[in-house]
Parts: sequence; C-alpha cells; structure tokens
Amino acid sequence: MNALARTGVWTALLTALWLAGCSVLPEPRTPVAYDHYTLEAAPADALPAQARAPLTLLLPPPRMRAGLDSARMTYRRQPGQLDFYARSRWADPPSQLLHALLLERFTREGPYAHVVDGTTPAAADQRLDIEVLEFVQDFTVTPSRYRVRLRLTLVDLGERRVRLQELMEAEVPAPDDSPQGGAAAAGTAVNALFERIRARLNEVVPDDA
Repeated sequence: MNALARTGVWTALLTALWLAGCSVLPEPRTPVAYDHYTLEAAPADALPAQARAPLTLLLPPPRMRAGLDSARMTYRRQPGQLDFYARSRWADPPSQLLHALLLERFTREGPYAHVVDGTTPAAADQRLDIEVLEFVQDFTVTPSRYRVRLRLTLVDLGERRVRLQELMEAEVPAPDDSPQGGAAAAGTAVNALFERIRARLNEVVPDDA
C-alpha cells in the first residue's frame, strides 16, 4: 500500500471515529419552566382616619433563618425537615417579598408618619427588626397549612433601648395542597401578622410620640 493510500485509510478512520463520538454526545437539556409566586398586600379597607405619630420608622429587610431565604418554595412532611418544590419558585427571595409588602402597608396605614427602608439618608426615630423563624407549607396536618413565625424587636434609636420584643406566628389553611395554595395561604398569614404588628405598635408608639 503506497503512502497516499495509507493516508486515505487513516483519514477515513479518523472521520468515522469523530462521527461516532458526535453521535453519543448528550442532547442539550431543555430549560426547566418554573411557576413563580409572590405575596400580595391586602387591599386597603375603608379605615377611619387616625392620627399618625410624628415619628419616622426604619424598616430594614427581614432576616431569614438559614434555609429559608431562597426563591425555592419550602414545605414540610416530617417534623424538623424541609423540602423544596421542584418546579415552583417565589418571584424573589421571601425576605424581599415580605419587605415590599410590609413597607407598602406601613406606608399606607401607619401608625408612623414616615417609613424608610435605609436606602435614603433620612434619620429615623425607631427601627423595627424582624427575624423570620418559620416560613413553610406544613403537610404534617390535613389540610396543609402555611406557618409563618416572626421575632420582632422595636428599638428606640435616640435612647438606644428596646421598646418592644415579641414572638408572633400565624398558621393559615391552604385552599388546596399545592404550591399555588401554599402561596395564597402565605399571603393571608403575612397580612394577618401585619395587622397584629400594627396593633402592638399602636399600643407602644403613643408613649414615644
């Protein structure tokens, strides 16, 4: 076999091997399509006008317990264990969704004259720190329930003292045992907690105004 023939044989073999390698390459993965959910502030009721304390509240984003501050939606089937929905996500991490909802409702309904989130240079009189201890759809009961548990700390920034520290929780049955049902129940729970927080602040704020 002459050199030209040998070259042709090797070229054919290499081409065959290359084509065989291409045929076993993995198919491109199809991107996962997620369903996204958010938390909606309850619509404004026809509340009677009330005087607002001439104070500014600093409301930083809530702190989330480890494992909760992710766009993944959590659920529980056994005590002490967290699982995550495969194809359902929050539109933003829960801390951001909670922060936006609380800012909207405090701005709209008081009891402070002003509410800031720390992104403006405005000085504040008090700061409300919120730590989220539980934010999960609980399947250990039937029907499933959404559980939200918070620790609140209200700090007087001028006197550098704690004015209020309290644990609050809400547990709302989901309309159905699905991520959509869980998101709806979570929104109801968070709005109910806002009402309780505002009621407690109404008890404390007049002492400082």
